[in-house]
Amino acid sequence: MHTPKSALNSTAFLPESYFVNGTSGGSSSIAMNDPLTPPDLVVFDPQQHSRESSFSGSGLWGNNNNTVTASPVDADLFYSSRRHTKSRSVVSFEEDHQRRKRLFSYPQSQAEELQNRQIPAQTRQRHKSVPSDASIMSSLEAKFGRLNVSTTPQAPSPSISSATDVLSLSKDQYGCRFLQKKIDEDFQSNFPPIFQAVYQHSAELMMDPFGNYLIQKLMISATPEEFSLILLNVGSSLYSISINQHGTRACQKMIDCLSTPAHHRLLETYLSPHIVGLIQDLNGNHVIQKCIQKFQDADLQFIVDLICQNMVAISTHKHGCCVLQKLMNKCNSFQVTQLGMQIINNSIVLMQDQFGNYVVQYLISLETPELNNRLIAIVAPYVSELSCQKFSSNVVEKCLKIKVYKNNARKVNPLLDELLRESVLTALIKDQYGNYVVQTAMEVSPFNYKVKFASTLNPLLPMIRFTTFGKRIHNKVAGILEEAERNADFSGRSPAVSGISDNFEGANIFPAAPRS
Repeated sequence: MHTPKSALNSTAFLPESYFVNGTSGGSSSIAMNDPLTPPDLVVFDPQQHSRESSFSGSGLWGNNNNTVTASPVDADLFYSSRRHTKSRSVVSFEEDHQRRKRLFSYPQSQAEELQNRQIPAQTRQRHKSVPSDASIMSSLEAKFGRLNVSTTPQAPSPSISSATDVLSLSKDQYGCRFLQKKIDEDFQSNFPPIFQAVYQHSAELMMDPFGNYLIQKLMISATPEEFSLILLNVGSSLYSISINQHGTRACQKMIDCLSTPAHHRLLETYLSPHIVGLIQDLNGNHVIQKCIQKFQDADLQFIVDLICQNMVAISTHKHGCCVLQKLMNKCNSFQVTQLGMQIINNSIVLMQDQFGNYVVQYLISLETPELNNRLIAIVAPYVSELSCQKFSSNVVEKCLKIKVYKNNARKVNPLLDELLRESVLTALIKDQYGNYVVQTAMEVSPFNYKVKFASTLNPLLPMIRFTTFGKRIHNKVAGILEEAERNADFSGRSPAVSGISDNFEGANIFPAAPRS
């Protein structure tokens, strides 16, 4: 069936008027069956694509060198797409080619299109553009080759500054590794220019997440003169560097690398104004601990002096109490006495603090007789109050366990006489902390003092019979009195011991068990 000429001349183009592959019912008359091409389907073809490469293959392309006639086989798709892109009136060859693939429904083409639709374009581009570690390092190799990193004179690059480029590489994850690798590969050629480029920026790099590793590498390999340059450049910023999470590691490495007395004096000058602040800082206290670890006791005197001036502030801080204990462990006897006297002078305050009490206990554990005797003399008048508090009661128990009194029966701890006062015992055995002090005193005291404690506590036992710790005190008193009675049997019964025993046995401390 042929289309009437009136239809061919009409300006109304319907999709139904187009023929598949340019023919109707297998007719070979191309001229008669060619549909009219809408004006907006005429596109410019600068490359003069061959009709033979088309999927339609029916000679519908014109021979005009400047234009090609778009095939009507995709008219449905074309008009459908125009509803979504009204402003698009020109169809490129690539778009026409893709539409033909969709029209003829090649399975492979449909699968590719579906896959491309499911993966966003930005995601595909991102996956294509992610560089590998090897490619990054190879690009840095080429970049480093353009730098002036050789001892032989080279013509300076007009567009690349060696100092600026090395500094930027130092702050990059891969660039920092690359520079360290270059130092290891050829130290003589690569270390000097890298050092010259970055040492004036040492403070900045020490606080950088990546640059601090390069500075640590340079400090390890530097000569004493080069190390002094780094130390001079970071001196004014040493406090800020030390409290930085990255800088504190670089500062500790710097302390490890100190090699001359001049370096020690220089570091002391920069650290002295900030000792208290560094000790109390989460990161800074590790710098002071590194000094304590690496320095000789004579080099630690400036830290000892500053702590003595701020004993309470440092001892009552959670980081300060730890630093002080490590310092006392490293100091010589003169420095221990210097610190110990300041601790004793503030002992009443420190004993009641959650952190300061550990400092006092550590001083007691050093077993310095002069210091311990002085401490007990200060504590004794306040033993009743201190024994009833959570933190100070631990210190009182530590005082009772001093070895010089425990191992020598001829020396009696002055605290025992204070604890044996009836008013003090009455208050302590009823207290949740004080009762432990009484129990410790009964354990560590000489036997004659044990008997005194038992005789004093015997009439007080009914007061604590319903407490959780009353049973333990009762058992200790019973054990002491039984042992005293056995000893009296061998040497002749003592009226004093007999009276204590009778008094204890006659006391109805705990109610009898109910009968069944």
